[in-house]
Amino acid sequence: MTHSKKRLLKEAPKQSYLALFNKFNVDLMIATLLFFIVLYALRAAGYLKYVQ
Repeated sequence: MTHSKKRLLKEAPKQSYLALFNKFNVDLMIATLLFFIVLYALRAAGYLKYVQ
């Protein structure tokens, strides 16, 4: 798998840059989603604390 990746990097540098950019975007999106999930969980926990 790593060998084919190296070959792809040699064959199409532009494509690999695009792939890296896409991967970065996906990582950023996942991080944002996790952040909102944690924020929501904290708010829910705080809300439950106030209710009880």
